[in-house]
Amino acid sequence: MIDVKPDVKTELDVVVKPRLNILYMVIYELAEKFGASSGSLETIKKGILEKQYIKKIILRYYNDKKEIVGEIYFDIDWAKYEINAADDKGAEFKINCKKSTYSQISEIGEEIVKYVDKMRKDLAVVDIGVWYNFIISKHDDEEQYKAIQEFLGTIEGTEEASYNISSEFKHNFEMVFGMLDELTIGIKRN
Repeated sequence: MIDVKPDVKTELDVVVKPRLNILYMVIYELAEKFGASSGSLETIKKGILEKQYIKKIILRYYNDKKEIVGEIYFDIDWAKYEINAADDKGAEFKINCKKSTYSQISEIGEEIVKYVDKMRKDLAVVDIGVWYNFIISKHDDEEQYKAIQEFLGTIEGTEEASYNISSEFKHNFEMVFGMLDELTIGIKRN
């Protein structure tokens, strides 16, 4: 008699990921939900996961009059990241592969996504621009700054594109993103 066993499929629901992967995954997932282009998502991968060059990512939302009506930023404190990654308790995370990473790292993750979706509709957003601030400024080391731009495939923005805290937005909030205390997310809107 032949012993026939049903096909058993085992799925690993929970995996352990290093802190850098989690930081990257949270930013990538949220940037994608917030409307970043595939090219911007590739730059995020290269500038956070492959090399830790990106310090800040800024998404600007434009209406049909080409006015900036909203802005979201991700600000990474790499010094704080290094401290957290060196700690045994903070070096790795267990995550469920079937859920979004951002929702597992911060209880408010899903609410932020809903808020930004509503914001984009309410403000009639028709275009999104993405800017990056690097760990090195052009003024600190122009040669290294250009090497970073070349690696990431970015071009230098104009002064208008540089990040400044704006008082023109009516609604502003900022939060440290859950268990990733090296990541601050800010949302500004009219």
